[in-house]
Amino acid sequence: MKSKLAYLGFFSLLGISIILGILCGFLYQIYNTLPSVEIIKEYTPAQITRIFSADGEQIARFCLERRILVSISEINQNLLNAVLAIEDANFYEHKGIYWPRVIQAFWKNLEKGSYVQGASTITQQLARSIFLYPQKTISRKIKEALLAHEIEKKYKKNEILELYLNQIYLGDGSYGVEAAANSYFKKKAKDLEVAEAALLAGSIRAPSKYSPFRHPELAQKRCRVVLRRMKDEGFITVNQYQKALKFVFSFEKKGQKILAPYFVEYIRQYLQKKYGRSGLYKSGLQVYTTLDIHLQKIAQKYLRWGLEKLDKRQGYRPLLSDAEITDYPIEKIQEAIKNHQIIEERF
Repeated sequence: MKSKLAYLGFFSLLGISIILGILCGFLYQIYNTLPSVEIIKEYTPAQITRIFSADGEQIARFCLERRILVSISEINQNLLNAVLAIEDANFYEHKGIYWPRVIQAFWKNLEKGSYVQGASTITQQLARSIFLYPQKTISRKIKEALLAHEIEKKYKKNEILELYLNQIYLGDGSYGVEAAANSYFKKKAKDLEVAEAALLAGSIRAPSKYSPFRHPELAQKRCRVVLRRMKDEGFITVNQYQKALKFVFSFEKKGQKILAPYFVEYIRQYLQKKYGRSGLYKSGLQVYTTLDIHLQKIAQKYLRWGLEKLDKRQGYRPLLSDAEITDYPIEKIQEAIKNHQIIEERF
């Protein structure tokens, strides 16, 4: 009996050793394929190239990713707290992986029989964003964890958080918190109210789903979840929480309006020829031009006035855009031309 137990113990131990050996070999192989986290020191995310008039007003922008880099000192503490509360409340305590959250997520997903809860820390999210692909696979999760551990060994917490806040996508074509704050609230990241910060942080998980432009009700519901987490984590008081719940949001999406399109296009061609496409669309150039906005508006106003007068004298069609002409009743256009009139309606 004892010999059977001894044999059973031996083969069990041998089986466990083989499994552990295979696992270690698998991890070692993955580890050797990881990129060096040293490149983060030279890593510069794509930024907006901005074109300014002679008096410093922005007249156009060019970018592949709408991003404005800021240091962590230029980000409101409300926003820092909101992001930590909803994404990684233990950020300053762990070494890249927060194991209690990993175990909790594992059992939750096992219970539901599908992937319903993630456990990625901010460092893991950063590693995924810079080095990895988005697909949810076991090998990617392992790489993500190993990279996060390496990043934590070589960089300070605030360096990691600053890069993360400048890197993440927050919807509406905005990358990083500064561009997103400007897009949604027409503010700088340092000027956000508690509720605005919570709404922005809440969009990290699913920027399209929680977009205040597309789904304002879902966005504000998510905002309330973040505010509750901020209260529970001690980032805000009960009074601040109650006040933030009553905050009235105002969203106004505005497209880029180019005042002098021909002038701007000339500048774009010049910059692309001088710095290349990558330099134009990624390097965050700030270009100051000779354009006088006041004189430009006067010139455009009187040019249009002169063209309308000429159209009236010659009996040409009214000055409408192609889209407006397509939608405008043809009978009215014909009547206007016949009677030498200018159509004043606009759509």
